[in-house]
Amino acid sequence: MKAIVLKPIQWEDLRQQLAQDYPPAVMLLRYKRREVLGFTERYHDQWVAHTKNEFGYYRKEVHLDFFDDAKRTFFTLKYGDYLEKG
Repeated sequence: MKAIVLKPIQWEDLRQQLAQDYPPAVMLLRYKRREVLGFTERYHDQWVAHTKNEFGYYRKEVHLDFFDDAKRTFFTLKYGDYLEKG
């Protein structure tokens, strides 16, 4: 299943909303996030190369790896506004 890719600022806004909507254990414990929300987050540095020369840079990203289609669909419907910002 394809991960949802967010910018760090998007993840921070979404994480604050999730902290308001769910008990603290869900945001503090990885296995609870997977159990309740259906995903775990993964921090990633994506290499972005320039086309004209050899130089590039690393772009920080947060990947939300979902394990259940139904939970991913529900999450996308409920928090779609946070996913579109950026």
